[in-house]
Amino acid sequence: MKTKTALFAAAFSAAASALAATGADTEAEAPAAAKPFLDWNAGASLRQRQEVAERIPGAVPAMRGYNNYFRSLLNFWAETGNEDFKLRMRLADEFRFWGHPSRSRSYRFPDELLVDNLYLDLYGLFGGRLDIRAGRQDFTGPDMYGAGLVLCDGTPADGSRTFFFDAIRFRWAFAETEKTDALLIYNNHKTALSWGHPNASRGERELATIWPGTSRQNESGGGLYHRSRTLEDLPFDAYWIYKRESKAHLPGGAPVPGRKVHTFGARLMPKFTETLSGAAEAAFQEGERDGSTACDGAMFDAMLRWTRKTSGGWKPYVQGEFYWLSGDRDRRRGGGNDHAWDPLWARWPQASELMVLDFTDGVGYWSNLAFPSASAGVGWNDRFDLSVRTGPMFAAVRDAATADGRYMGWFSSAKFGFTIVKGAIDGRGDITGYVLGEVFAPGDYYNDGKLAYFLRWQLLFSF
Repeated sequence: MKTKTALFAAAFSAAASALAATGADTEAEAPAAAKPFLDWNAGASLRQRQEVAERIPGAVPAMRGYNNYFRSLLNFWAETGNEDFKLRMRLADEFRFWGHPSRSRSYRFPDELLVDNLYLDLYGLFGGRLDIRAGRQDFTGPDMYGAGLVLCDGTPADGSRTFFFDAIRFRWAFAETEKTDALLIYNNHKTALSWGHPNASRGERELATIWPGTSRQNESGGGLYHRSRTLEDLPFDAYWIYKRESKAHLPGGAPVPGRKVHTFGARLMPKFTETLSGAAEAAFQEGERDGSTACDGAMFDAMLRWTRKTSGGWKPYVQGEFYWLSGDRDRRRGGGNDHAWDPLWARWPQASELMVLDFTDGVGYWSNLAFPSASAGVGWNDRFDLSVRTGPMFAAVRDAATADGRYMGWFSSAKFGFTIVKGAIDGRGDITGYVLGEVFAPGDYYNDGKLAYFLRWQLLFSF
């Protein structure tokens, strides 16, 4: 295709020169400026948040109490490239100002500057069918896999400061509507590309920890993820993901066994009418822990959504969803196989910012859950949006951590998003934000029945 384009351009240029030669009375035009070989771009963002939380059930003692703090995340990025490649780098530093507990040293200024993204894109290889991205990259936003239920956050132990994977992604296009990603991933428990150690005795902050205080857990793996968009009313994804978690160490040196897990799944996204759509994802797992203990798990998520856009710019919606993750009755009793769902690289606030802080099964460890919920919301002209969600949470199975039963409690949330400025300077320069509130009334699954809550406001300045 590129050869044909070049030949066409040469022929067109020769014809234009001949016409110009015959038009002696026509005033010659100045030649167009040559396009630079490389395009350059750069920018920065500041994300400012305040978070208040109290009585998070199942959390570590520090999060069960009252917490009130400000979070500031700075990002600086730059990129260069052309139609054949792109090189991008982003730096990040997040620090916090604590109101309570006032003695907390977590993320104190200036904290730790680190390379958040550093990757090379190569485009149009093998006849335009293959794109490659190699380096530190995110699987969020436009690059998210499905709803992020298996692949999303490569660094869950540091919260939303970073999401990156150290990976190579090969994207093969069988057709415009049929594409397969092949992934190779290796995430170290710490990042060497950082400056400033917030904890002088332990060095850089742990990034992949499952249990608070554990160290030296590395994660590796990869897989295949296929996206099919040939059927306009029934797009679907299918995937196989392999993950290897290395042995880790608890404070004091006690080992935590590693594991390896294969996950097979598919996601359907039917469009029934102009206003009614849905999604259904199911997956199962097979693997083993170090020591030959078998692991298997299952996940199911189904959603039905009605939405429409009015002539006045309003866009209301109503949604129902059921999310189920297998659990294991014997997980904390020892012995036997482990039937609990392993969330792989999806330890992020999937269903709740509040409940992701419940460390019953580990940091952000979504497992052993049955969550039916109802949501509703409305947006207006892409400037404002309001959404609410509510529903009961249950443990999929009763396990040794329960107080009396499987009822975890009732969850509710409300979020108001807004855009203050959009494209203030030459199409760039945005100020956006939101206010989020979540409450959770614990049930008989927890020993503490006091109401838990989480509040956050955010402003994001980007250019």
